[in-house]
Amino acid sequence: MWYKEGNPVIKVFDSSSPNTGLLKGQIFGTPTQKNCTTRFDNVSQSHNGSYYFRLEANGILKYNYIAPIVLYSQVQIAILGAPPKPTVSIFKNQQQVIEGISVSLRCSTKIFCPLRPPSLTWGSSLNENVTGRQYQTQTELISDLNFTVSHRHHRVTFTCTATHQLQQQTTTQESRMLQVQYAPKNTSVRLNPAGLVLEGGSVTLSCSSDANPAVNYTWYRDTEGPLNPVQTGPNLTINNTNSTHSGRYYCTAENKHGTQNTSVLLDVQFAPKISSSCSRITVIACVCEAHGNPSPTLEWRLSGHTLANSTETSISEKMIGSTGVKSILTTHQSLTDVLQCFSANIYGSASQKFQAVPRYKKQAIASDNYGKCVYTNKGMLSSTVPSAPESLHYSTINFTNTEPPSGEICGITSLTSEYATIQHRPAGAATSETEPKKQDRTAKITDKSSLASEVMIYENISHRYRQKELLVSAEAAEMQE
Repeated sequence: MWYKEGNPVIKVFDSSSPNTGLLKGQIFGTPTQKNCTTRFDNVSQSHNGSYYFRLEANGILKYNYIAPIVLYSQVQIAILGAPPKPTVSIFKNQQQVIEGISVSLRCSTKIFCPLRPPSLTWGSSLNENVTGRQYQTQTELISDLNFTVSHRHHRVTFTCTATHQLQQQTTTQESRMLQVQYAPKNTSVRLNPAGLVLEGGSVTLSCSSDANPAVNYTWYRDTEGPLNPVQTGPNLTINNTNSTHSGRYYCTAENKHGTQNTSVLLDVQFAPKISSSCSRITVIACVCEAHGNPSPTLEWRLSGHTLANSTETSISEKMIGSTGVKSILTTHQSLTDVLQCFSANIYGSASQKFQAVPRYKKQAIASDNYGKCVYTNKGMLSSTVPSAPESLHYSTINFTNTEPPSGEICGITSLTSEYATIQHRPAGAATSETEPKKQDRTAKITDKSSLASEVMIYENISHRYRQKELLVSAEAAEMQE
């Protein structure tokens, strides 16, 4: 029998009628061998208190197990609202969890009834099946969960659930979130705005990476050399974009455990930009080059009409990289109309126009150490009035190895170290070179002509000194835009 101390003392359990007392349960075991156990069912917090055991047998044996007659005979019962939560812990030498190491999580709970011990189960927020190694001591049930951590386990919650097999099944649980340190993973770059980047606009390159601890970002360009100045941080913004910004950009994510790189191709779209030139020796040769993104088309037009390959005209074309095209036009015919190079893509068009190309004039090349250019602002023609209109010639003469002149032309009746004569012939007449000049004295003569009639005029001339350089015709006679 069991009695609860108080005033008065209350008998709460009698094994002869186990279902009639305040506490219902069962005594089992072998009392004669001093081995018996009492189980109380359906206890509540109202049953808190001190209890003692009384033995009665055959109406003769009667004994109370109560202090001070019997030491440690009373039992103090404290009824909890529910079984306590289990305890989840990690070993001290594994407090800093790094990817690739082995980790042990331990879950433990008290055993309240050895005949009906609790059970422990593991779960995780990864929704994976995890099973621990379970064993028990005299007072505790323990389950150890051993595994090798990866970056996937970072911030994953592991939950241990204790199920107590009492009068009613009761479960409690405890959780622990794992913090794993690891090198950068899944590094990526995206463009904002997404899609095509137009010249003159702004674009932001954003880099992201999965890592613990957080990473530092550094940006590189094409050859993987640092941008100048060095750009750091997750975002790289480029304002007023142009074709020079096109290329591959690299983002490096780095923390103390490692680095990872990724890249993105920035493709700036722009309307064609055109450059061209023409020359004439025995034929007219024109070169036109255009760059645009996407790569533009290029064609030649004469007075608005598209030119094509023919017996008189040859047109060749080749690509320059991925954004350029170059076309060469060669023709034997005399072009008196306006020649145009025209280029276009989806973002716009560009063109250059040329006038007729005069015949090419031979040129001399200066080879002395120093030279000076002499310019006149008047033309010189014969004083004899021609019977028909003739061309008025304007000449530029480059002298070398001359001392600074007085600025006045005194006469050109004979050749000297400072002067040369220029002789012009009517159209169709045979041409002649200037009179022989002093050795190492050379001059470059470039002529332009227009219909006019003037008398001979002598004027001041201006001088410009310069270091030695290759004197090439200014090709003022070539077609200009």
